[in-house]
Amino acid sequence: MGKACTFFGHRNCPSSIKPKLREVLIDLIENYSVDMFYVGQQGAFDGIVRSVLKEIVLVYPHIRY
Repeated sequence: MGKACTFFGHRNCPSSIKPKLREVLIDLIENYSVDMFYVGQQGAFDGIVRSVLKEIVLVYPHIRY
């Protein structure tokens, strides 16, 4: 059984965080057994998180968000 991760962000968020966010998400999956991600649907931060998860689910098909 895996672990869950919840995101809290801000509507104004630069897209420049995307590479670091991707790094952190992969670390959570590979090293901390996180397989469920709860993401909101408001603002730029939530959109960036969802876009990264959409990309990495192709490599880690067991994750859910």
